[in-house]
Amino acid sequence: MAQVLKFRRRLNVFAPEVTAAMGNAYEEAISGLHGGESELVIREVVAKRIVKMARTGETDPHRLCDTALFVVGGPRAA
Repeated sequence: MAQVLKFRRRLNVFAPEVTAAMGNAYEEAISGLHGGESELVIREVVAKRIVKMARTGETDPHRLCDTALFVVGGPRAA
């Protein structure tokens, strides 16, 4: 008898407009960092925080950006 394989459901697939908001938030956050703060590690932390917030239902790019910058301790660009 054949064995049935269980496939893991895809988790956290975002709608196109949410993906666009996340991309906009990331670009805004990275542009708000100063000098050496925009190293790869900081960029990764920013990206992960944006994804985490989007999973909770947040879709406003400015709030996503503000939250990501707060986590890394970076000031928001004026």
